[in-house]
Amino acid sequence: MESILRKNLIRIYENSPARFHMPGHKGRFGDPLDTTEVPGSDSLHDPHGIIKDVEDKIASYCGAGESIMLVGSTTAGLQSAIIASLEKGERIAVPVNAHRSVYPGLSISGAEPIYYLPDETPPGYSVSLKTVERLIRENPDLKVILIVSPDYYGCLSEIEEIATFLHEKGITLIVDQAHGAHLRYTELGDAVAQGADIVVESSHKMLSAPTQTGVLHTRGDGRPIRKVLRILESSSPSYLLLMGLEEAYDFAECEGRDRFGAVFDAHE
Repeated sequence: MESILRKNLIRIYENSPARFHMPGHKGRFGDPLDTTEVPGSDSLHDPHGIIKDVEDKIASYCGAGESIMLVGSTTAGLQSAIIASLEKGERIAVPVNAHRSVYPGLSISGAEPIYYLPDETPPGYSVSLKTVERLIRENPDLKVILIVSPDYYGCLSEIEEIATFLHEKGITLIVDQAHGAHLRYTELGDAVAQGADIVVESSHKMLSAPTQTGVLHTRGDGRPIRKVLRILESSSPSYLLLMGLEEAYDFAECEGRDRFGAVFDAHE
């Protein structure tokens, strides 16, 4: 499958134009496709061209309303999701096994965290619908619930049941799926298909994307999240990282089910 970014960047530079822009190597001592926002290359923080085409393609692969490529991986994704979803003083349920990136997001947003203990499911933790129902009874003013699924041991939460319940309550469900970008290619399914409002995944952990890359998937309007990402992420995102991210999802879409299926078959 041909990369949209690679094809179009090659086209921009195939006639060896003079470069009076970043990066400093000018394509002579580094990768010639290591470029910046020039006519034809689009902009990650305001995509209308080839980057938008790539994000639309990833969204179609993953069944998301909108998919946003990240060069700050799940760290930037979780922080932007929290900041965009909460006003100062509003309450969010945070599991005690949340990633450390969550806490700067809480600090910047001014949101009030309510910490909760997930269910023990050795060797790790998961979250059940029963636990979420209890959280809502005890904290009826919650605006957001954050869940880590899978956790760092691969334990999965009852995302589909929880999402259905929270949608009825008008509460936003954010899922830290940092270690689960591969799940949609297995019989287990992922949090996007199971109805979570915002799902953030580190594509470099379980897929073949370069380190530092990820994707944020949302069911709704992604503009508030993009506005925050303009603040949190670099204003000069690496096109090499973006190409690697695109090609990782192309590869997973073509071969992910066979490759991860083989792992499941071997385990059985």
